[in-house]
Amino acid sequence: MKFPSIKIIQEQFISTFERFPLALISAIICAYIGCSLISNSTIPQDENLIHLLMTFYLGMISFVSINLFFSRYTFRISTQWIINGLIAALMYFYFSRLPEKISAQYAAEFIILVMAAHLSVSFFPYLVIREINGFWQYNKLLFLRFLTSTLYSSVLFIGLSLAFLAINKLFDVNIPDKTYGYLWCMIGVVFNTWFFLSGIPVNIKQLNTVEEYPNGLRIFTQFVLLPLVTIYLVILYAYFLKIIFTMTWPHGWVSYLVVGFSTAGILALLLVWPLRDDEKHKWISNYTKGFFIALFPLILLLCFAIGRRVSEYGITEKRFFIIALALWLFVNAIYFLISKNKYIKVIPMSLFVVVILSGFGPFSAFSISEKNQIGRLEKILFQNKILVNGKVLPNKVTVSNKDLITISSTINYICEFHSYRSLQPFFKQNLDSLLIPKKDEYIFKPTKIMDLMGLEYSSSYNEQNDNSDGFTFHYSSRQSEFIKCTGYDYNFNFNIYCYNAANENNFTDSIWLDSIPFIWNYQKGTSLIKINYDQDSTVFIDLKPFVYNLRKSYGSDSYDIVPDKMLLNFQKNRIFGQLYIHDINFKMKPDSSNFELNSLEAKMLIGVNFKK
Repeated sequence: MKFPSIKIIQEQFISTFERFPLALISAIICAYIGCSLISNSTIPQDENLIHLLMTFYLGMISFVSINLFFSRYTFRISTQWIINGLIAALMYFYFSRLPEKISAQYAAEFIILVMAAHLSVSFFPYLVIREINGFWQYNKLLFLRFLTSTLYSSVLFIGLSLAFLAINKLFDVNIPDKTYGYLWCMIGVVFNTWFFLSGIPVNIKQLNTVEEYPNGLRIFTQFVLLPLVTIYLVILYAYFLKIIFTMTWPHGWVSYLVVGFSTAGILALLLVWPLRDDEKHKWISNYTKGFFIALFPLILLLCFAIGRRVSEYGITEKRFFIIALALWLFVNAIYFLISKNKYIKVIPMSLFVVVILSGFGPFSAFSISEKNQIGRLEKILFQNKILVNGKVLPNKVTVSNKDLITISSTINYICEFHSYRSLQPFFKQNLDSLLIPKKDEYIFKPTKIMDLMGLEYSSSYNEQNDNSDGFTFHYSSRQSEFIKCTGYDYNFNFNIYCYNAANENNFTDSIWLDSIPFIWNYQKGTSLIKINYDQDSTVFIDLKPFVYNLRKSYGSDSYDIVPDKMLLNFQKNRIFGQLYIHDINFKMKPDSSNFELNSLEAKMLIGVNFKK
């Protein structure tokens, strides 16, 4: 076996850069930004760096897609640079419209654009060309190249990481943990992209003359992927029959199983497509027809499952995407059953259209879900006489717990995924003046909006049906910010893990402060943490006011709370201290002020008055 010489590797390296210069420059910039974020991980992140990372990652994939398009068709160099310039202009436009703080909607839009960009790579070179074999060979090459580059990158990263670890352990050379992050940025982004692109042939036109079919791919599809599809099919049809006989509504999560079955089935179909006319593999034609026929009852099952959720809770982005995917599956099933030509590029092209239409425009998931949720909120406010002549009047009547939960969860959803400004038409007050926080201030907007209605916020954890076991709440502070220890004698980790306790109802831990044990105890079902330092210094820290304030201020969960808001002070006789809570997780039953602590992770600062 001959290994390529350094010269050949260098030539391939340079050749790949000459073919995909802007894509590889974008990859290098992404890696540099990733290293910068890792380097500054102990301080508050510069949001612009994250925005740049998102922008150049999208640019990297877009430049790959358009360069592959250029390689298939003839364009003047000047025209190519004009189109690349347009992509750069779109990148700048995307960067400029990103908000200071990335909301859930913008994060979802980014994922949609990434999906669309990847899909465009699969069909752009064959946008107006009907070369079925060439299209399949091209996508087979992309698929295998992706697997190969992922394998090479993973092995290289693991190998170099183990080498660094060996140097660290054997020679006592201090290698910072961040080094592994830098290594992954360089290998996972730059090397992986460069290696992937180097395997794409210069002359894509010649792929249409390639007739070879990897036997390993057939074996994988026939003996691994298809059995998995069959297992999915049996489970889903058994569940479908259960629904018919028991007359019960399907679970919402069954939609994910249908999506999993459809994805695996379509992938298997595409992988064996060239063999469909082979006399030895007539089963492929039967499989194709049977698969798309089998989809119809499952699409119906999916529609029942998501339809129930929509009727109860309205349309959200996630439900909209599932509905769009169901329609896409239905249309593709019809096409492959009645069409004589059966162009497989219809699959990625139609999915690309669905992704773009679902993400942007007046009929996007965000636009439709926002209008639907505001409409539901308007209806329930009107029914409870909170909305009069289109404006909110502070509530003077009792609102049922169910309606209170619905109002709270809907407002929380609108604030999180869209903007509280969508609710401005309901109020005479200017919401900006009430909800735009001052510097270093945090405002949980749903609580403030509920206060304007004369209602108490009931966390969105109750959006589901009642749960007799209670609901879990989770809050975390910004652990990257430093804690000042001035004026204290000791600092140590202070943790409580009830689910790891030998006695499930009682947790005890301790640490020695010089020659005196410092012991803390939590009895499950109570709100008190008991601290013993010596006979005269027993402290009880009551978590109930703290927990109540978290729920009122941050809803059911938050992972970016300013540390000062997660601080508890105490003092008793000889000791005084501060408990900086990094993370707290507890369970609480509906309509109850009692809670059970699951876990608490904190930093304890202790000062001791040595003068008795």
